[in-house]
Amino acid sequence: MQVPAVLIFIYVDALDMKDSRGLYLGVACGYGVLSILYSRLLWNTDWDEVLASAKERSAKKEATKDEVADNDKENTPVEIELEKKEKVGEPSL
Repeated sequence: MQVPAVLIFIYVDALDMKDSRGLYLGVACGYGVLSILYSRLLWNTDWDEVLASAKERSAKKEATKDEVADNDKENTPVEIELEKKEKVGEPSL
């Protein structure tokens, strides 16, 4: 949004801004439009739905972490190595 505004303000003869004022005015207009658009986005967002979605994703992530932790408790690398040695018939530590 800023680039078209800058080009308009710099190159339009009717506005008589062929110096750096057009550049700064174009950037300011671009930021103004972005501020309006982001404000509308924030205002129209259903924050209860966003919160519920975030809680659901967090619960899934925690469940996955718990499953991994349970699997790690059952078979630690040392235990896996001992099981392999026992199967082969090597003496354990």
